[in-house]
Amino acid sequence: MGLCKQFNLLPDGAIETINEWAYECVDASLVEEDDDIYIDFEILAELQG
Repeated sequence: MGLCKQFNLLPDGAIETINEWAYECVDASLVEEDDDIYIDFEILAELQG
């Protein structure tokens, strides 16, 4: 939450920004959200190269 405040983003906006970047890099979303927030670690590994 602190990073969201630092960059003046709402949490939903931050997730959207991260997923837009992930789609540009690997054509898949990194973060999924429902009641909880999930990170796809396979996509994360792919993004890390």
